[in-house]
Amino acid sequence: MFKVGDRVRLMVDERDFNHDLSIGSEGTVCGFDDSSKRIAVRWGGIMCMGHDCDNLCDYGYGWYVNDYEIDLLQQCPELAP
Repeated sequence: MFKVGDRVRLMVDERDFNHDLSIGSEGTVCGFDDSSKRIAVRWGGIMCMGHDCDNLCDYGYGWYVNDYEIDLLQQCPELAP
């Protein structure tokens, strides 16, 4: 359902006890962890005491979430071939 570049909003509070992420936090999907089925999100504008989601975004701004914890705000437009 989600793809890299999609804008998303967090629908849960303090994801995995990260106190910097709260309901309504917005970010951009930057990749996926295929082994755990989690979605890597770069949380815009806030350093969320996170990590870089295995080099998928800037260090400190990334945090993995499950698909049911985020809501789609805006789909990334398809790139023309």
